[in-house]
Amino acid sequence: MQKVLVIDDNAAFRESIGICLEERGFEVEAAKSAEEGLRVACGTSPRLILLDVKLPDGSGLSVLRELQRREVPAPVVVMTGFPSSDTAIDALRMGASDYLSKPFRPESLIALVQRLCRRPDARVRAAAGEAEEVDEALLVGQSPAMLEVFKSIGRAAPTGAPVLLRGESGTGKEPVARALHRHSGRSGLFVAVNCSAVVETLAESELFGHERGAFTGAVERRRGRFELAAGGTLFLDEIGDAPASVQVKLLRALDRGEFERVGGRETLRFEIRIVAATNRDLEEMVQEGTFRADLYYRLSVVTISLPPLRERPEDLPLLVQHLIRRIARRVGRRIDGVSPGAIQRLMEYTWPGNVRELENVLTRAAICTRGQVVACDDLPALMTPEARPEEQDRRPRTLAEMERAHIERTLRIAQGNRGRACDLLGITRPTLRRKMREYGL
Repeated sequence: MQKVLVIDDNAAFRESIGICLEERGFEVEAAKSAEEGLRVACGTSPRLILLDVKLPDGSGLSVLRELQRREVPAPVVVMTGFPSSDTAIDALRMGASDYLSKPFRPESLIALVQRLCRRPDARVRAAAGEAEEVDEALLVGQSPAMLEVFKSIGRAAPTGAPVLLRGESGTGKEPVARALHRHSGRSGLFVAVNCSAVVETLAESELFGHERGAFTGAVERRRGRFELAAGGTLFLDEIGDAPASVQVKLLRALDRGEFERVGGRETLRFEIRIVAATNRDLEEMVQEGTFRADLYYRLSVVTISLPPLRERPEDLPLLVQHLIRRIARRVGRRIDGVSPGAIQRLMEYTWPGNVRELENVLTRAAICTRGQVVACDDLPALMTPEARPEEQDRRPRTLAEMERAHIERTLRIAQGNRGRACDLLGITRPTLRRKMREYGL
């Protein structure tokens, strides 16, 4: 019989977990404090440890760190009733195998315990590290989709492997890139470059720098983004919009691990972490010949897909709570919160602009409200039920309208990946492209 150790100061929670797992054939041992948990873990060799983040005599993450130091082989699942991106990322980075946000469904716990107990070694090890402050307000959520994002960050951060971030505009790709850097342990800077904004004729200078006199206007030596990011992370935002000539220069530098400044003779080697981001379907671009396949494979060693806000509505109240605090500080207003009616109105909207649009809506409401609580009347007209097309038009939809809606929904589920959408729809890529043109998608 496999033993599961539960370290949690809540007696009722320990008992419920015990009943749930014992009914499935597991032996459960419980500890109510960090000290007791460490003693049991080191003395009884459990197959799996369920560890609460907040304990009366210490942090659960401190216990996790001590379990690693003592080389306790059991995988650890961190549990918390106060979810945050940092907690999840730190837990995974420090070696936890998974992360659960309370309350969770018994069947989810059972499936997780059974899966981890089958694995020979479920721990993910990583080195500790600190970096600059990350924009935490955009990395908030306890939905399964966001927890997967946090887990992916925690697992990928210490490896140094290139990461490709995929998601619609406004889903928070740069905050994820900064979180990867922050939890990587790298001592260098986080340096971002918007590939869609790089002037093609100056791309080489922007990326690699130039020597004085290299071209007209080069009055002094200038370091490029690769040089500035030495020992840190280079974030290539909107990589799908990079011109072909920029793609060639990037690939050459990444393949060789070295570059020369424009007008220079010195070859400079670099050691940086590459994180790229896009809201475009790079696989289709590769097939169409508008994005280099070799560069795509170089950048997508690890891929993290960010869910759109409409697919994680359960995260919206938590996001609003975090955002409104930051917005209130920024606009110099005392805002105590958002009314339940306004929260409901926000949850009824589909958020095509994702978290970025939500932040803009809340900022406007915080400025316009006459009170200290944002109410329904403070939300812009876009948020009213009358402004939603489905409320205006109740006539039966035509077959073409239903097909358009189905294709649009499938593309959302596939997170913009047209190849996956084709598989779900059972059609070919040319058919999908024709339908998208026909329906203006």
